[in-house]
Amino acid sequence: MISPLFYHFFSQQKKETVGDDDTLPASVTSDLLALTKESCEALTVTQIKKVRALLDEAMEANKADLERLAKERDEVCAVP
Repeated sequence: MISPLFYHFFSQQKKETVGDDDTLPASVTSDLLALTKESCEALTVTQIKKVRALLDEAMEANKADLERLAKERDEVCAVP
């Protein structure tokens, strides 16, 4: 989702605001799963980079949870 947003920003004829402030609205940070293109359109490039970092962190946490749960499942299934 972030890559198309970057493409959208950089493909437009007009210069987009880069912005110095990376503070994100609470609506964006509170629920990353509900993030839509429309909710990101008002963000500056700096803020979108911050969103991407948050999404990367969430994906890493999800991956760790998946690995932990798979290990627990395998331990339960291995017991005779």
